[in-house]
Amino acid sequence: LPILATRPVAQLAPQEAAIRELLREQQEALEIERDRRISAEIAAKEARVATPQLSFSEMARQQPVTAVADDEGTALDTTLVDRWAAERGVTKKTLAAHRAVAKEFYGSVGRVPVEAITRKNVIAFKDALVPQNAPVTVNKKLSHLRTLLSWAVANDVIPANPADKIAVVARRQAGTSRLPFSMDHLNAIFASPVYANNTRPGRCRGEAAYWLPLPALYTGARREELGQLLADDVHQLDYPDADGAMRRGWFINITAQADDDDEAGAGQQLKTASSERLVPVHPELERLGFIRFTQTRQDGARLFPLLVATSFGKVTEKWGQWFSGYLRQVCGITSKRLVFLSFRHTFKDCARHVGIADELSRALMGHSGEGEADNYGVGQGPFRLTEAMRQVRYPGLVVIPEWKPGS
Repeated sequence: LPILATRPVAQLAPQEAAIRELLREQQEALEIERDRRISAEIAAKEARVATPQLSFSEMARQQPVTAVADDEGTALDTTLVDRWAAERGVTKKTLAAHRAVAKEFYGSVGRVPVEAITRKNVIAFKDALVPQNAPVTVNKKLSHLRTLLSWAVANDVIPANPADKIAVVARRQAGTSRLPFSMDHLNAIFASPVYANNTRPGRCRGEAAYWLPLPALYTGARREELGQLLADDVHQLDYPDADGAMRRGWFINITAQADDDDEAGAGQQLKTASSERLVPVHPELERLGFIRFTQTRQDGARLFPLLVATSFGKVTEKWGQWFSGYLRQVCGITSKRLVFLSFRHTFKDCARHVGIADELSRALMGHSGEGEADNYGVGQGPFRLTEAMRQVRYPGLVVIPEWKPGS
């Protein structure tokens, strides 16, 4: 039995793991009973008058916040979240979000060490969140907690995840999802002063005002993926066609890399692993002067140096606020369901309309595959991606003037 308690879970046979779990449950029950007995003895000696019964979460909120000592177990909001973040290499924003949830969890159920967290604790946390948060927010916080506890399981801190499968039903409310732009919307955007008059309004961050919407429409890329691009992320590539003949084309390399010397932010970041991809430059972007624009920047320099990163490393957050106002006040597009992300929805709808295969659409947009087969091979090659991109078109779109440095 002592051997079962010290060996990693992955090295145990199913019967051994079951015995270890049973022993853990028995030990937990004994500890709970011991604490209950001690508390009762103290209450019997010291209580002078009856006090109202408080819920567990109410008791926890009244208790002073103290650290979990090393000899008492692993603290969720310090030791564990720090180890998880260091191993996973998460962004500052992700670390802050998970640490905040860990602290909120302790605020609801008390500062129990990770080794002592039970499903009842997690359910109590969920119940405390529900009255104050929308279902989607509750599930997001539970997901953060589940992520931390899954890491604890993987690193043999605890034998099982007490937050597994605990969630609330999140019903999507009608009229809240993002919509694609209609042709009238697109014409309002691309006939606006930034394009028609070549102006660069205040806070538009220079050429970002002209160039961020266009690649979003013609690649489906996310705002942050475009805003963090470097000049040499746009480059020529030789590739074979279906018959083996060599071709050459321009591509955008959407990737992530750390750059501690980058004065504008903390390097390049991606939403998911599948977001890293090679995207052909659409012929319309070439016509408008996108390649010529990228060549005005030195290799290694940002395409949009006026975009300054937030403390969480997001370079387009402030620009997004400007674009939202420009969309509403200048372009006359007032629906809250129409935002910069609508370019991505528009591209996806266009890909469906012209018959681009789903696997090619996912590869272009950085979506993960839907089945095990998608994990085989090296993915879609430059030739198929280029041929798919050539199908993307927007009949009825106004003729957009070619790029020149704005005034």
